[in-house]
Amino acid sequence: SALENLVLQGRRMNLEVQVARFPNPQHPELAAAVAFATQAEAPAEPLSRLDPTLAAGISVRLTNRLNSPRTPLTDVQRAVLFQAVENVPGAKLHLIEHPDQLAQAASMVTACERMRFLHPEGHREFFHHEIRWSQTEAETKGDGLDLRTFDLSMSDLSGLRLTKQPEVVALLRDWRKGKGLEKFSRKLVTNASAVGLVSVSRSDYAAFLDGGQAVQRVWLAANTSGLAYQPVLAPLYMLNCRTHHAEYISNSDKAELDEMQPQLRQLFGLTDDRQAVFLFRLAVAAEPAVRSLRRPVHETLVMANDAYSTSRIQRPELTP
Repeated sequence: SALENLVLQGRRMNLEVQVARFPNPQHPELAAAVAFATQAEAPAEPLSRLDPTLAAGISVRLTNRLNSPRTPLTDVQRAVLFQAVENVPGAKLHLIEHPDQLAQAASMVTACERMRFLHPEGHREFFHHEIRWSQTEAETKGDGLDLRTFDLSMSDLSGLRLTKQPEVVALLRDWRKGKGLEKFSRKLVTNASAVGLVSVSRSDYAAFLDGGQAVQRVWLAANTSGLAYQPVLAPLYMLNCRTHHAEYISNSDKAELDEMQPQLRQLFGLTDDRQAVFLFRLAVAAEPAVRSLRRPVHETLVMANDAYSTSRIQRPELTP
């Protein structure tokens, strides 16, 4: 998604963007190296052939967790969303909009959130590493989920703060309780205009890079079309854990996830050759009063003349 922002903004500045994907086999964690040139200096790279107006959405893109009465998508909004991913190799957008489908998606999202919150590691990750419990903490750390961006009632907030205590969650886990943890997201999903899923045609690193590109395009297209966008990744997160880290999941959760996986694929019309990448809700909602903070560019962007990058990355051949 960050790579897509670079490409879009480069095109917005009338530059040609050349991308070398996974250019150094010795460092597979290097997803891409990017070079910029004036249009007279270099031929267009296929990744840059897209609507440059999407770049206008970079500054307004955000997660909107506000709840609102359900408003169906318009034909124009739907067309814009599908158009956003049509040129991404192997990527595909799946949308569900019928209330019955949304209710089914809500059950999956909330069940997987419950599993994650009750799992010791999942609980620690979410409650102690992701949530920012105060304005001061959010501004000091500059990342994470600012609690003020959650559309929660006072009773919901009290329940969330109570659930922060590991001892409380341990009791809920021992008692096989915790259904109350499912209510935080249920209304958000059932009241959504649509729930979307981005899939890719393979499961290698390059395919997931395409998936991230498609996710960013849909997010930007949604926000510039007046739609609220919120990731609801718990089902994909838990199903991935079921596949790759099953030893850490209880038998009851395994059984629930094994039943859920074919239901999820059927709900979104995923064929056997498709790999789910990202799940999100779309809605028509008010502008949030609080936006999540963004880290300064200098903390996340490494330029080629930086000592760290030049010592680790061999300059790739960028001509197509």
